[in-house]
Amino acid sequence: MPHFLAQKTKTNLDQECALLRAINTLNQSDTVKNKSLAATSLVHTQNLKIYPKLQSLKSQNLALIPIKFDKNIFFLQEIARSNDLLINGLKITRPTPVATLKTALEVISKDYEIISHNLNLDNLNLQNLQKSNQHNQNTQNLNLHHPSLQTSQTSHPTSNHSLAFLLSPKELLGQVFSAFEMSLDSATPKSKPDKATTKTTTKTPAKLPAKSPKIFLEIGFGSGRHILHLAKQNPNDIFIGLEVHTPSIEQVLKNIAISNLQNLFILHFDARVLLEILPSNSLDCIFLHFPVPWNDSPSRRVFSEHFLAIALRVLKKGGILELKTDDEIYFKDALSISKNLQNLQSPPNQKKQSTPKIARKMTQKMTIESCIQTPQDFAKNDFANNGETNPTATIEHNPKSSQKSNSKDSTQALSSQIISKYQARWLRQNKNIFTLKVQSLRKNRAILLKSHFLFDKNLVKSILTKQPKLSSLINHKQVFANGFLHISDIFASQKSKDFARLAFIVRMGDFAQPMSCVVVFEMCHKQVDSYYLKEPPLPTKATTEAHKRFISLLEKL
Repeated sequence: MPHFLAQKTKTNLDQECALLRAINTLNQSDTVKNKSLAATSLVHTQNLKIYPKLQSLKSQNLALIPIKFDKNIFFLQEIARSNDLLINGLKITRPTPVATLKTALEVISKDYEIISHNLNLDNLNLQNLQKSNQHNQNTQNLNLHHPSLQTSQTSHPTSNHSLAFLLSPKELLGQVFSAFEMSLDSATPKSKPDKATTKTTTKTPAKLPAKSPKIFLEIGFGSGRHILHLAKQNPNDIFIGLEVHTPSIEQVLKNIAISNLQNLFILHFDARVLLEILPSNSLDCIFLHFPVPWNDSPSRRVFSEHFLAIALRVLKKGGILELKTDDEIYFKDALSISKNLQNLQSPPNQKKQSTPKIARKMTQKMTIESCIQTPQDFAKNDFANNGETNPTATIEHNPKSSQKSNSKDSTQALSSQIISKYQARWLRQNKNIFTLKVQSLRKNRAILLKSHFLFDKNLVKSILTKQPKLSSLINHKQVFANGFLHISDIFASQKSKDFARLAFIVRMGDFAQPMSCVVVFEMCHKQVDSYYLKEPPLPTKATTEAHKRFISLLEKL
């Protein structure tokens, strides 16, 4: 993390004003005393604004420095230690590229007596980084809804190229799923924004473009052998890989660059949360290969009744959810969940509280296949050694299922082209491989998501005048059915007649994918504003409930 150390002296960052300093150009010839980093700068800043410090209400040793660089808003943090000050970036608002953070640190260094730093300014070239960032943006704006995803230009495999295929959930929705009948709207409405609402309504079945590629999702791709092979062999289809293990993500991104793939996109995100916001009837297949069994803590498993119900919603009619595992307990539990959901019948005049509403609508709208593959089912063990020979395995069909579709046949053929590193390892160790396939037989209604994570202006104005009472909210925790809310700290500007700013450090949302954010309230010359940094949360049930509870806490002050 870029940072510098400084002497403990009062700086002009403590001034009482709305805007401390705006910098259009930083001249290399500027001389700043006491070893300032600005004196050695090789970069130019544009539209950089520095604002007065916000002091923590929890600890006098912590402060935040608001920065606006072009369109990016982020915070630096000042930590008072026994003999010095540590100034670095607040991780949850850290900008991209990192050169932006380094530039901000460099500029504010003129207000400190510098002891040391690690900014490596001699190697910092902001103009090149801005060009590479623009290349990433151009690559991300490919029209993914045409059968041919290949671009005419041949780009040299670089880290910048591969990073263009590392997406956030919102980027994925905008670039891959934008043609589906779904709206993820977090813009400020013109009407009263006093309540955060998530509206889930049903409309006509989701419509697709006339010529749309197939979309495949792999959850926990590990080494990436399986998904990389599929992406190479099927350049006109789209493949999405989810993984929470950073080294695995880095490895696959390098392979994307080396192979110059244009149809494989990677997310560092939890599948249980992502599936909740994906549009209905959008995926052709979901691969869940060798997840962690969590036999001692089944609640931590990916495969659950709720997960299966949501997966069936996002799968197209005829789409397949394929589970592979070497753990027999996991397999039997997943098979039991699938059969229970398939045969689910709601007793008359009785609500099943433990069953998701969407699950109660899935009765007899799915088929189940299961099989056990032994090492002897693979000819001469070639499949375990190189992962490219087709297996021979017997599939036990569910007696209730007599339907076969082209989608299922093509998915089965596609999946059998290659196996993962884990499957090859288990076969070499003479372990059985258990496979469960669940096929969706219905076309689901489109779900329209509308969430406005906003605050009433009168509430914001009232809270900005109640700094003494805000301390009672620090370390406040709430746990509810879908998630949690935790306010870890609150930062406030100095009292001023014309200006006030608050920053709430909040952790909220799903237990599977919690998010840390900064909620900012501010007022400048009677103009009131409020927003989430870096961006509003994804509109899941947990984040929406947490936002409502946060508002309720503020209203009680």
